[in-house]
Amino acid sequence: MKTAENTTYTDNSTKESGTRNVTNFSLIVKKLLIEQRKTILFMCGGYLGACLLFGLWSGYLGAAPRNGIFVIYIILSGLTCAIVASKMFYDMTTKEGRISLLMTPGSAAGKYWPRFLAVLPATLALVATGYLVYGYSDLLTLGIIHEQWLALPNPFGNIRADGVAVIGSFMAIFLFNESIFMYGAVAWPKKSFLKSLGVFVIIQISLIVILTAIAKVMIHSDVSVEVVNPNALGWIIIGVVTAVAAGIMYAGFRRFKNSTVI
Repeated sequence: MKTAENTTYTDNSTKESGTRNVTNFSLIVKKLLIEQRKTILFMCGGYLGACLLFGLWSGYLGAAPRNGIFVIYIILSGLTCAIVASKMFYDMTTKEGRISLLMTPGSAAGKYWPRFLAVLPATLALVATGYLVYGYSDLLTLGIIHEQWLALPNPFGNIRADGVAVIGSFMAIFLFNESIFMYGAVAWPKKSFLKSLGVFVIIQISLIVILTAIAKVMIHSDVSVEVVNPNALGWIIIGVVTAVAAGIMYAGFRRFKNSTVI
């Protein structure tokens, strides 16, 4: 009988603990939204406004959305996402902000993951919305001024089944780039973008040097590598890059978890 009572008590305690964790998490998210609503609205409005102006100007000049412009848009939006990621913990740049963040009731995970969600899924949704704003404003202006009524092209519409790896590689690179700037936001709150950019450049240069050295050694040694299944190799590389990105993000969380007020 005691065993049954103890089991019931343990189950109830676990449920209550889970409920408290969910409640604390929702309160932290609400607090973050209330405190940063002006910044969020300014950032989203500024980004979408820039997309709108770019679309209107492009349509006025008679340029329709095409793949070349989409590539440019991806590069610029990636830069924007990197800047946002580097400001993930901008309030830790001052002692007052650091105290306010770290002394807020709640677990480290409850303070970290809401910002993580804002940096990754939320910015991706903003980038997708920005492309729609740019594209339709461009097409509308193009139709009104130049009387050319076109449909908004789907940049992924012509990708074949084996071309899905291209999207996977883009996502893996995006996650890797974001992970560096997210880690930098925790490790170096002050001037985190410039410091993270420096680390990013060093990593790129190191990879180029290493790959070039390996290629030269293989050439001088008359060693050749035959890839039996290029598609499988591509997915292995995508998996490794994604795993490294996840590791860097987790390291950023551990760094934040061990942060102190001083």
